[in-house]
Amino acid sequence: MKIMIETGLSPCPNDTFLFYAWIHGLVGKEHPIKPFLADVETLNQQAFKQKLPLTKLSFGAYKYVGDHYDLLPTGAALGWNCGPKIIASRPFSLEELSDKSIAIPGRYTTAHLLLEKLFKHPFKKHFCSYDEVEGLVKKGFVDAGLIIHESRFTFALEGLYEIADLGEIWHEKTHLPLPLGGIFIRKDLHQHYKREFIKALQDSLLYGQDNPDKLLPYILQHSRVKEKSIVEAHIALYITKDTFELSNEGQKAIDLMLS
Repeated sequence: MKIMIETGLSPCPNDTFLFYAWIHGLVGKEHPIKPFLADVETLNQQAFKQKLPLTKLSFGAYKYVGDHYDLLPTGAALGWNCGPKIIASRPFSLEELSDKSIAIPGRYTTAHLLLEKLFKHPFKKHFCSYDEVEGLVKKGFVDAGLIIHESRFTFALEGLYEIADLGEIWHEKTHLPLPLGGIFIRKDLHQHYKREFIKALQDSLLYGQDNPDKLLPYILQHSRVKEKSIVEAHIALYITKDTFELSNEGQKAIDLMLS
């Protein structure tokens, strides 16, 4: 049966790259999708209400919605020795971090979960949207910020300093990739749809890899950063072999993150 699937994705370049062909009816024609674009913390909040049958989620949120959503083996964003960065308006050591206030891009983001797993001391937390973090740091509203998405390529241009890359610290401790987010299906959908959605996502990803120039205007339209080179660098960083099909190593990293 042909159904229209309301699908949550972020405006982040790796998400719009992944879904482009499916959104535009070039693949998965049996099940067209209606995109719901929002920052990942909004998508996380939608999942608590079970609003979207198919959606991008942070692994930080998955631990709370696992009774209602299953992770698909296609579409995961994993960082290899890279991930959310802690930035500040002036350099300081990680040992000083416990005394700092920090802007965090959402309570249920993987960035927040990772911060708590890697650093046991308390923080003065300020939760906000991911695109507000740099501004709060620059204005001195907080001492530091936790940045995700394209900001990792632009914070230095804003005169900000890197304190740490949490993906590097995770890799040093685990020797595993850092699971950031994935595509999830609501459990009440029939298993038949699950198989077809996986196929549509894989076909959409392959189309993007074969036709990157065709995707670029759409990706830039939604990306916070409008520079082609930065968007391409972001896609190269987070569209990996685990995006097409999650590896055993990737699954092991997810299990460790959620443990």
